[in-house]
Amino acid sequence: MRTHDVSAEQKTGEFLLGLVLGDIQFIETKFGVVIIAFCTDDGGDARKMRRLLSVQMPWLIVILCWAHQMNLIVGDYFRLGVLLERWYC
Repeated sequence: MRTHDVSAEQKTGEFLLGLVLGDIQFIETKFGVVIIAFCTDDGGDARKMRRLLSVQMPWLIVILCWAHQMNLIVGDYFRLGVLLERWYC
């Protein structure tokens, strides 16, 4: 697994696309596998990167991470529970 320190970079879809394409090439070359799908969160920068990746590699399955979305929903649900508990007590 490779990581990228992007703290000093502007997070754009184009920038992330460059990272993703580099990572796909690295994985396919180093491990001799074929990447068939790519999954990201739903931030605006990742959303644009997914769209650009789909155009550049139309055979690739490019999806939104449902586990991440479920985590956000569960967090909202628990926060709502705490708010309701305070309201009714």
